[in-house]
Amino acid sequence: MNKCPVCGKDVLRKSSKVIYCNDSCKYKAYALRNPERVKESQKRYNTNNYQKRLETWKKYRIKTGRSKTIWTEDRINTCMECNIKFKPDKFHPYMKFHSLACEAKYKSRKWK
Repeated sequence: MNKCPVCGKDVLRKSSKVIYCNDSCKYKAYALRNPERVKESQKRYNTNNYQKRLETWKKYRIKTGRSKTIWTEDRINTCMECNIKFKPDKFHPYMKFHSLACEAKYKSRKWK
């Protein structure tokens, strides 16, 4: 039985001509033999799919709350305790309470 030269596992495929145990080991061996070609193909992919990657990145930034475009001057939040509308500061655009007192009331009521 043959052993895979990349990971060292036994090759359990039907054909006797197969060298690698699976396709991921085959790609790893190719990448080790041809690092420049792999970098070139990655660069080509990045330049061809720049807009697609940019949109995915923007969606991720907005979803995780790390985007600088979330906060705007006219953003208005509503307090969860007393329903007062307030403007959050720039560094906390998702504030749920307008004061620490409201937050304390909400938490004490919620946890009892």
